[in-house]
Amino acid sequence: MARESAAANERQADKQHISTPLQIGRVIRFLFMRIALALLSLLFAACLAAQQPAQPAPKGVVHGTVFDQNGQPAKHLRLAAEPFGVGLGTMLPTTETDANGNYRFENLAPWGRWTVYAVDEEHGYSYYTEGYSLSDPAPQVSISPQHPGAKLDVHLPPKAGFLHIHLTNQKTGDLIQAIEVKVASQTDPTHPILSGGYLSNRALLIPPDKDVLIHITSPGFLEWDKSLGIGYPIRIASGAVLEVDVSLQPANP
Repeated sequence: MARESAAANERQADKQHISTPLQIGRVIRFLFMRIALALLSLLFAACLAAQQPAQPAPKGVVHGTVFDQNGQPAKHLRLAAEPFGVGLGTMLPTTETDANGNYRFENLAPWGRWTVYAVDEEHGYSYYTEGYSLSDPAPQVSISPQHPGAKLDVHLPPKAGFLHIHLTNQKTGDLIQAIEVKVASQTDPTHPILSGGYLSNRALLIPPDKDVLIHITSPGFLEWDKSLGIGYPIRIASGAVLEVDVSLQPANP
């Protein structure tokens, strides 16, 4: 009986040794079939993509003439084109009018509604100071695959006012190069019209003929004592220049 039991154990062990390579083979075949099916799926998807006609990139065109406040063509003026309702991570396309005030934007993308406005600060124009950018709806045109070209004549609003700030250190009298400015309407002081850092020798464009409040400071300095709280009130006529002397106290005297 002991010999029979030992023989049975040997037969069972032999079966285990035989079944192990068979199981490994089944696993290998299963994995191979899964990989083959995956490759066939990728190949089928690639074939379908190749059969789909490639959609051409939008190449819209917006053109027209820019007129100044007197109805005359605005020569050699820098413009920007901006799409409506599209978040942008790149710079807007720009161009310049020719000697006859004509302009042309090409290869605009995406399709949809576009507006054009002046961004020539030297001549008193920017997005923040043009009248329609603050309240009135911006003039616009639509471009599409069916109508890729559109004409938009631009009538310039009044020029901005120019604000020159002479910024100095209250303790030493030295000039301060960097300036931080916030400008808001007196009717809505909690929502800035513009806000940012600038070089103090740069003229700031202020919405013309409007009552606004300004806040002035600089890194490492306290805010200008005259603009603390609600802000310093100013009003500049279109095309006029206002010079303001500002002395700031160091934050750590």
